[in-house]
Amino acid sequence: MKRSAAPADLFSALELAPGEELPAKPKLIRRQQISLDQMPNANVSYLAEFLAAQSGWDLLQTLSDSIPWDQHYVRIAGKQLASPRLSSWHGDAHCSYVYSRNRHDPKAWTPELLALRMQLRAETGADFNCVLLNWYRSHQDSMAWHADDEPELGPQPVIASISLGLQRRFCFKHKSLALKAEIALAHGSLLIMRGETQRYWQHALPKLTHPEGAASSAVPLSR
Repeated sequence: MKRSAAPADLFSALELAPGEELPAKPKLIRRQQISLDQMPNANVSYLAEFLAAQSGWDLLQTLSDSIPWDQHYVRIAGKQLASPRLSSWHGDAHCSYVYSRNRHDPKAWTPELLALRMQLRAETGADFNCVLLNWYRSHQDSMAWHADDEPELGPQPVIASISLGLQRRFCFKHKSLALKAEIALAHGSLLIMRGETQRYWQHALPKLTHPEGAASSAVPLSR
């Protein structure tokens, strides 16, 4: 198995709100760097070794080979652009959502995703009903600033992100305060966002400056 592959985001978030356009001149804000446990209006926790290393590599190989990956498109400033990663939406039958004017119906749970669902339920106490898999094929793939605050996710969604493959930076910025935070997501790690985190914070997975292999992450969304 080739371990220099990009991370897939299982149960991840979406990077742009429908119809959102980039500002003509983004305002530069100097933000204070803080740690995850210092983030106000947030409930964020991190478990570095949620999956054993070899189990994580085996799961990454299985997902990369068996998942029907999709290339999604987003509309920015009136232009339709390819999303900088591949994705696959899975979940219970009612977990459809509309994003960038397109309706996405869930694919069926695979045995591997169902096993992760049960493991996450035991760890977090939350019953996850859908998952967005994201595959970051290289250092150029990324996830833009966004919050998982779509109405269909509810006012306080539980977002659990499992990372597989190469380590990538996961960044936070407060929506109204000049604060930021970040963490390096290790292979097999679990990041959980609860409570009003999505109401007050945005998050992103930026591009890397140097070529790397691929990585994958799983992000279960609780409704």
